[in-house]
Amino acid sequence: METNNFMESEELNSPRETQRTVLPPTEPPQPLSVLHIVESFGAGVAAALESYREVSRNSWSHEILGFRRVGAQIDVDSEPLAGFTRLPGGKIAQLIAIRRRVTTTHADVIHAHSSWAGFFTRVARKRGGPPIVYSPHCFAFERTTSTRISRAVYRQIERQLGRRTEVFATVGQHEAARAQRLCPSTPTTVIPHALSVEVLDALRSLPRPTPTKSLRAATVARIARQKDIDYFIAVKQHVELLVPEANSIEFTWIGGGDRRLTSRLTAAGVVVTGWLPRRQALQQLAHVDVYLHSAAWEAGWPLSLLEAAHARRPIVCRRIHASRGLPASFLVDGPAAMAQRLLVLADPEARDDAIAEVDRFVERCASPADQATALNTTYSTALRRAAARRSGR
Repeated sequence: METNNFMESEELNSPRETQRTVLPPTEPPQPLSVLHIVESFGAGVAAALESYREVSRNSWSHEILGFRRVGAQIDVDSEPLAGFTRLPGGKIAQLIAIRRRVTTTHADVIHAHSSWAGFFTRVARKRGGPPIVYSPHCFAFERTTSTRISRAVYRQIERQLGRRTEVFATVGQHEAARAQRLCPSTPTTVIPHALSVEVLDALRSLPRPTPTKSLRAATVARIARQKDIDYFIAVKQHVELLVPEANSIEFTWIGGGDRRLTSRLTAAGVVVTGWLPRRQALQQLAHVDVYLHSAAWEAGWPLSLLEAAHARRPIVCRRIHASRGLPASFLVDGPAAMAQRLLVLADPEARDDAIAEVDRFVERCASPADQATALNTTYSTALRRAAARRSGR
């Protein structure tokens, strides 16, 4: 029985050092083919897979079987990046399509992304099938909007399916610790978010925001319960109580999603851009003075936060489990504290100090090479465990 003795650290000050500890470098056999199964292909998952393609261009072939939700953020050139095949709508139809593909694929490794794809893929695989790597992208039992009973059921399902998983591939230390406690006998790795050279160049070329009378605060996220629009709106309301001037701070939500939640944001005076292709969303950061992150739960540090950091924007982030390891100056407890921090950052000198802290943080962020090493380790471990399973060891 193979285990990965991952222990969650209370202080994670260096993402790269963490990767060396959790992910010893190993090389997979070449060439390697990977089938990615994605129940919701868009936004962060699509960006992550684009990054995987970029760092492994000369080593691996990638195919994607995925469902594109209506209106989901996706670049028009992303669909053919790895041989994209559309999943049908409807859970039953998706289960049938995934089962058909899983039982006929010649891929060396199957990589399932998110809860539904992870469930369907692991249920569908027959004995002797390809090894399965599972990336939860937030375990369902982390959802604070679900009932306690529902979360207990989700946890038990994940625990049982962990026995049909070769590797848990997480995106952050918090999620890795959850996976290891959930199923200690299944190895857990961390595949850190890393920005492609093209995205880094685009972010680094963004000019500093043109000074205006109002401070411009924004987040980049899907509009969904996970991202907690109530928290975001509460921050705006606290600012308005502290500073009566109506236009002291402008609030923008770069992204789209749930229509009802979108209506509530606009009714509260938040500007909502709607879904934009990724590169257009990045360009929106040129008009942002401060990046906010209000999510109630995350798997790890979100890509949008890393993008804002590389764009050299001050960051104010809600303190949650997954934010552990971020600089203390980024973190606040509650909407009132976030509002107070925003008012401090209205001072240009305070923003300059915050940008200096962001620059130090960027130096510690994972690189494409770190991500490539993590992918090597993850897929090699999956192949090794599958070989042991077939030989009866």
